[in-house]
Amino acid sequence: MKKAKRILTLIIMIAVFLAGAVVADVLNINYFSNDENRVSVDQMKVDIIEISEMAALQYNYEDDFEYDGGSLKFLGKDVPFTDKSMTVFYKGIVKIGTDMEKADVSMNAAGNKVTISVPHSVVLSHEIDEDSFQVIDLDNGLFNRVKLEDDTEFRKEQKAAVEKKIREDGVFEEADNNLESQLIKYFEMAYPNVKVEVVFK
Repeated sequence: MKKAKRILTLIIMIAVFLAGAVVADVLNINYFSNDENRVSVDQMKVDIIEISEMAALQYNYEDDFEYDGGSLKFLGKDVPFTDKSMTVFYKGIVKIGTDMEKADVSMNAAGNKVTISVPHSVVLSHEIDEDSFQVIDLDNGLFNRVKLEDDTEFRKEQKAAVEKKIREDGVFEEADNNLESQLIKYFEMAYPNVKVEVVFK
């Protein structure tokens, strides 16, 4: 009796296993595979989204920056002795990278090559080191003093100038190259059975 129960139990287990295999086949799941490195495009998309904003390069700078606030105007002409200006020194940090949530993943028919499409690098953050900020020269004009709003506008303009300069110097292309190398290295380590290609869109 016990032997018959064991045989019945074994038959039931085999039937359940086979039924699962049939369902897996219908759903296109590799049920019998022991390959832990089997590539899933959906899983790669999850991995990419988890990366979120990926910083590929950090650009550090320091310099003297000049602000020319101009003069007061009267009837369209400059009023004498009302020029205002300042020169300041500060350090800044620009982090350049891309938004990985905008990336796309595709796989070839053979399942051995994955293409990751990502946006070109952009400025992720641009911060001024407030501890380094020093006013070297300040020239207040008559009835025309440098104010807080002047400083705010000055910083905004200088940030834009720095970002334009580093773009012209090829820093963003360098960030793209770093990003490509990092992504290929990361995903080929995570999925050693496939070749990874990175393209920019």
